[in-house]
Amino acid sequence: MQAAASSSGFTHSLRSLGWRGLSRGFVLSLAWACPQGAIRMASYEACKETLLDKFSFRPFGIAVSAVSADFASSVVKVPRELITQRMQTGQYKSSWQAVRGIFREGGVTGFFRGYASTASRDTPFMLLLFLSYEQFKSWKIRLTYSQQGPAEIFAPWSDAETVLWGGISGTLAAWLTTPFDVIKTRIMTSKSPLSFHEALRDVRAIGPTGLFRGAGPRSAWWFCVSSVFFASYERLRAVLQQHVDPG
Repeated sequence: MQAAASSSGFTHSLRSLGWRGLSRGFVLSLAWACPQGAIRMASYEACKETLLDKFSFRPFGIAVSAVSADFASSVVKVPRELITQRMQTGQYKSSWQAVRGIFREGGVTGFFRGYASTASRDTPFMLLLFLSYEQFKSWKIRLTYSQQGPAEIFAPWSDAETVLWGGISGTLAAWLTTPFDVIKTRIMTSKSPLSFHEALRDVRAIGPTGLFRGAGPRSAWWFCVSSVFFASYERLRAVLQQHVDPG
């Protein structure tokens, strides 16, 4: 939807792609998601553990940790998104063909095309995602403390709560950063080099809703992703913590 030259709705895009088209880049995305997620969360936890004691304003430490983690994972994320989006828009039929084509166009640096626009999208996205999630957890602690007393404030969220609030955090972050995502997509899928301002001008030419093209599907997708991610992450962390500190 975001790469189309003319206005294209969700139903039209789904029909033109077909069910087979929806799986383009799946294997590559799956393979690269593992190192990207590992780098991001390892960096986030390491930074948060170090920085939270250094800032009196706790959300600022969380924000810096989230942005630092995102930049650390960009070495995997940007090439991954570039290749998968080229495949999803039909420019290449396979990941290997995409790798060869991109390398032929711009060498090694060609795999980082759209880095600045990706950073402009992901910096506010990560801030919104982790700040909102951590804020929801803080509200839960305060509410539990006021209703059940201090003995219960360290009780972990239920899986349902993690799924719900993790999903809502992802939805908020996705919706509000859609304009940056549209611009990033236009830059990555353009057949000729495109600057940030040129991409912004092209998007504006589509109409007033151009900057929020695909906001609904993107937000729904991020609700699912964040629900699964935070629920899995919190559950795995709790299990591992029991083995590290059985007492």
